[in-house]
Amino acid sequence: MASLRVINAGFPRMSNSLIEAVVDKVPDLVTMGGLTIISNIYGNPAVSIPVGTVNDLPVGMQVLARHHRDAELFDVALHVERENPWPLVAPAVTAGSAVSTAV
Repeated sequence: MASLRVINAGFPRMSNSLIEAVVDKVPDLVTMGGLTIISNIYGNPAVSIPVGTVNDLPVGMQVLARHHRDAELFDVALHVERENPWPLVAPAVTAGSAVSTAV
């Protein structure tokens, strides 16, 4: 089983047994979902905000909120966008770039 690390972010905590049950049923779940799993399972609103690039690839910041606090996430995203406007330019794809063809 994958090792679990619980981070207290001020949200209601899920029981470790629920997390372990999900991870045991689908071993690749953590790998596929990364840090989005907890918010998706528990139903917390989340937003991914573009914040820049690393090696010409886009990087985002994920922000979660308590239940029914979606509007606060929109406010955070709006503030970040105003302070750091995201250029609407797609990264260049070159012959050496790895491009996924999985659908």
